[in-house]
Amino acid sequence: MSVRVALLWAALFAASPAAAASISLDEALALLRSDHPALQAARAELDAARAGRVQAGLPLANPVLSGEAARHTLPGESDAFDRGVSLAQELEVGGQPGLRRAAADHLVARAEHTLADRQRLIEGTLRRAFADAVAAGERVALAREAQDLAVRLARAAQRRALRGDSSGLDARLAELDETRAAQALASAETAERSAGASLAAAIGAVVEANLVPLASAPDTSPPADVEALLATALARRPDLALLREERARAQAEAQLADATGLVPNPTLRGFYRTESRSEQVVGGELSIPIPLLNQGKGTRAALYAAERRAAAEQRGLERVIPLEVYTAAERVRAALQTWSLVDASSETSRAAGEMIRQAFDAGYLAVPEALMRLDRLLLARGALVDARLELARARADLDEATGGTAP
Repeated sequence: MSVRVALLWAALFAASPAAAASISLDEALALLRSDHPALQAARAELDAARAGRVQAGLPLANPVLSGEAARHTLPGESDAFDRGVSLAQELEVGGQPGLRRAAADHLVARAEHTLADRQRLIEGTLRRAFADAVAAGERVALAREAQDLAVRLARAAQRRALRGDSSGLDARLAELDETRAAQALASAETAERSAGASLAAAIGAVVEANLVPLASAPDTSPPADVEALLATALARRPDLALLREERARAQAEAQLADATGLVPNPTLRGFYRTESRSEQVVGGELSIPIPLLNQGKGTRAALYAAERRAAAEQRGLERVIPLEVYTAAERVRAALQTWSLVDASSETSRAAGEMIRQAFDAGYLAVPEALMRLDRLLLARGALVDARLELARARADLDEATGGTAP
């Protein structure tokens, strides 16, 4: 874990439950990569696969050292003792060591791609959760602004009604709008807390502090050409690479099963023995298992079936990836178009809001008309929040579809 990530964790856990801990998207991603349980589990699987590769490079069987002793009696003679020692070694034939190491290499590559794919998916989840949390915070700010405006209108309407400048109905309408604004704020604050909890869960830890995601300027660069994005996805998608390695692993293990089932490993044994009358015997023995009862047919059939299953899943994923890439790219383009339209009107809406407030304070607008225009203004401001959120989520989908980031 880097020093920067360690400091981030310390800052988050040091904060009290009521305190707010600000965090950027890059910092959230760094925390996720450092300590997410799913990534820790995948790294452990990778360590196990690497240990298995080390084991695969060793001989399959150890030498067997045996000793023997026997006492026997011959008629008319004293007792005699026979003593002997033997050393046996099973020999691997048919290229089994190389096939075993190849299968282990594929297992390591498979574990590496599994780690990369888990990171791709949980980073996509985090990016979307972060965007949701940012949008939830912006909606709370907008709801507070709406409540403040509703309170100002209600008080102004009451003063007008007391002066006789407007009817009591206008004051009642303003009071109802004030109540509605308070309810909308409470709902927005609840959604913000829920989004914050989802963000903490996406990071991969229970954080006591209240996470406040820091909004950044949206990425308005257009996506690359679909053909280029598809080529990138086919080259980088770890789930596709994982299926390729699964096929290769099954093939290697099936070949190893063929080698051990059809051509069994012989065992070579040498021995030295002393028998009665000081007779010394030196010899050797070669034993070969006869594959009659168990030829490993079921094991080989299962491995070849696993290879066919991985091949079918690979073909299916190769058909799905273009659709995912195309859909995500089109979603980004549509979100960019919406953002450009909404962002261009943001300054206009802010100016219009100030004009509405000034006109109402000056008495040029009645309460119903002011409420209607403010509702339209708040809808425009909400559309800006929605457009930012849609663009961020579309970017996350496109990044996930094209392979994510390297672990």
